[in-house]
Amino acid sequence: MRTHLALSRRDFLRAAGVASSALAFKPNVFAADAPAKRLPVAIQMCSVFPSAKADIAATLKALAAGYEGVELAMRFGGFYGLKASELRKRPDDAGLRCTGATFNGKDLDGDALKTAADNFTALGGKYLLQADLAVPKDQVKSRDAWLRAAERFTRIEERLAPLGLHAGLHNHTEEWAKTDSGDSGWEIIFANTPASFVQEIDTCHCPEGGGDPLAMVRKHPVRTRIIHLKEFPRNHAPVNEPPDDPFQAGKKLNRFGEGKVPWSDLFAACESVGGTEWYIMETWMGSKPIEGRDLEFAKSMIDFMRRHERAKPAGR
Repeated sequence: MRTHLALSRRDFLRAAGVASSALAFKPNVFAADAPAKRLPVAIQMCSVFPSAKADIAATLKALAAGYEGVELAMRFGGFYGLKASELRKRPDDAGLRCTGATFNGKDLDGDALKTAADNFTALGGKYLLQADLAVPKDQVKSRDAWLRAAERFTRIEERLAPLGLHAGLHNHTEEWAKTDSGDSGWEIIFANTPASFVQEIDTCHCPEGGGDPLAMVRKHPVRTRIIHLKEFPRNHAPVNEPPDDPFQAGKKLNRFGEGKVPWSDLFAACESVGGTEWYIMETWMGSKPIEGRDLEFAKSMIDFMRRHERAKPAGR
């Protein structure tokens, strides 16, 4: 495997910038009647962590009834005690593809990045995404802190892109806080990284933090290669409130179609300018999720996508 840079930093950024500017303007891309193409739907495996931990093969088989892929969560289950090359067989046997994984930032630096690249080359997944905060929590309002994070992400992407892999960032709420320059941390990151660096927008956490997922898809063409679809109802209870019944708490919180997301417009944007390759469903199961009940949520999410004609029909 090649792990050195195949092109110079200057050439890399120049190519990325050309790609970004060439795709920045496209006529009628936001037209209401833009034709939709059905994109594959995957699930973030933290959504079914209890069942997957108990029996990964059976869980993947159950998911394959509606889903076409999986995104691994290295903080929740990881490779389920297997080597990456061994785990590859499990999704393959179930007819699922691996899109990549979410990581803690420390696992995308130095020698750890090479290990991650080797593992996901073996797994066939190409998107390696940081899912924890990219700057110290006490620096979320510092533009300079976010610029330093953007420089780091550029270095990571430079190492991954020649291997056919890509880095990206998954948001929670802190990325949408306004900095001392007036821009959010998220906006600073994506104004200062190559066009191939992926924005994995979480459609729940983004509006919860004051952001606009639809506006971000439109603002950064072709950078929403994957998107996390999730929604809490309006005026919900605090997410971190310890639930007496985790299943009922999760049932109250995960209510697609009852929150702030303009789903029809979002789907149209992803399918016209977003460059989206995967819709990834995610649910929050409470602090103590229950084995088996997580698969009920997984089915409810794919049913939501079927109602929007964005998932494969039942029985196929």
